[in-house]
Amino acid sequence: MTFSSLLRPATPADAPALAELAATTFREAYLATNPPEHVEAYIRDNYAVERLAADLADPGQLTWFALQGDAPVGFLTLRPGATTPAVTGARPMQLHRIYVRATRYGQGEGAALMQKALDEGRRLGCATLWLSVWDQNHRALAFYEKWGFAFVGT
Repeated sequence: MTFSSLLRPATPADAPALAELAATTFREAYLATNPPEHVEAYIRDNYAVERLAADLADPGQLTWFALQGDAPVGFLTLRPGATTPAVTGARPMQLHRIYVRATRYGQGEGAALMQKALDEGRRLGCATLWLSVWDQNHRALAFYEKWGFAFVGT
């Protein structure tokens, strides 16, 4: 493993960098298995700079970058207290997003971001970490299984 990245919190000023990274990583994860117009619509609706700036300013969301040098190569967004009917565990926190550039797969950024999620959950007193994942995203499913996640709903 050649992991040498650092993690740092993202701020509203990082919205343009986050928008670029989010769009890139979303395309890398989904373009091969989804119609391009659906992927681009999702990016347009969820990763616009203005929307991400608002998300980054929201104290109910926590976002970190994984950096390779000064360049963001991955990110993590957590939502403490967020839940859904399938989640019945105490004091939940949603792992809302975790993405790493495809060129960095297997280099440790994903593991560092996941460890950050677990550490933040403990720090905030959360007892349940949950996430949603597309059932056709086999790479993500294997990653989450390796970290001990279990299915609780569909």
